Amino acid sequence: MCIRYREDCDLTTPGGANKALSIACENPGALLLTSLPCTAGCPYWNLNIHRPGGKARLREHKRQLRLMLEAWRPVAWTVRELGGRIAWEWPRDSALWRSAEIQQILQEYGLEHARFDGCSYGVKCQVGRHKGLPIHKPWSIVTDCPALWRRFSGKCCPGPSVHPYHAPCAGSDTAASGYYTRRMAVDIHKSWMEHCTQRRECASALSYSAGEFCGECGTRGGAEPRAGDDTTKADKLGATHPSGEGRSLDDGCAAELRLSA
Repeated sequence: MCIRYREDCDLTTPGGANKALSIACENPGALLLTSLPCTAGCPYWNLNIHRPGGKARLREHKRQLRLMLEAWRPVAWTVRELGGRIAWEWPRDSALWRSAEIQQILQEYGLEHARFDGCSYGVKCQVGRHKGLPIHKPWSIVTDCPALWRRFSGKCCPGPSVHPYHAPCAGSDTAASGYYTRRMAVDIHKSWMEHCTQRRECASALSYSAGEFCGECGTRGGAEPRAGDDTTKADKLGATHPSGEGRSLDDGCAAELRLSA
């Protein structure tokens, strides 16, 4: 099952942030695939910032991104607590990868770069005189899912013998190139299926081995629930948010995210 949380669900509002958190709680063991707006890290800001209103627009893009990151953090923490994994994709040349906030996230969750090129996944120019030519589109996915990392890492341009010319990633193609091609979407699903299969096999192997803990699937073999204890891990998450303070999903998360309407 794939649940898409798109731009029409505003992460910068308390309602949007709590909705994302609820989805994470309702789907333990999920893959959180993140692609927040990366406009603030575009290389063209070296030029655009000198245009009228350029500095103000850049500040606004960064402000919006900070609000989304505040909403994203509790969702990512919840996904990991419930046995899930994290992936985050952005253009490889985005300046945001080097920002202090993103570097902290990469270190905190142990996310590793899988670098690949969009042209190897069929990203092409859609309009104009370059229509049909491949677009290089250097990409990067950072993830803690080994199967996803293995499938994408190193999938670079096949070279001039296959792609002698590339179309520039400009104009209307800039936004269009951000959409995943079918091949890319299939590889994401295949790698997640591989991960889930390994997780099930690991849990099955440990199911009768009391006391052994599996770091891959987050289960402990032989552990049986105590009689009368029907509280799931998801139910308990409200009591242990990253701040260490007890919070409920309804009231606490908006406060934890520090979002305002």
